Amino acid sequence: GRLDPAQALRALGDRGVTRLMVEGGAALASSLLRADLIDEAALFFSPGSIDRDGIDALEGMTPEAITVSSDFMLRSTQHFGRDTLFTYVRNR
Repeated sequence: GRLDPAQALRALGDRGVTRLMVEGGAALASSLLRADLIDEAALFFSPGSIDRDGIDALEGMTPEAITVSSDFMLRSTQHFGRDTLFTYVRNR
């Protein structure tokens, strides 16, 4: 079975962990987003295209769940060559 993300984060909080960087893949990112457990999201975009076999950033949803959501606000934009990093923060 899978862990309940809210329960896992509560357990970490009980141990004094108040900030956590998560790079777990599409399934984990989506489950945290659906559970309203993401305060900040860093999204890289590149002008190149990925073919049909590419891996989605979020499982069962698109990046627009963050980029056009009224729940998030764009905090910063940084350029790295042809790639761009967009950092979004949750409106609380």
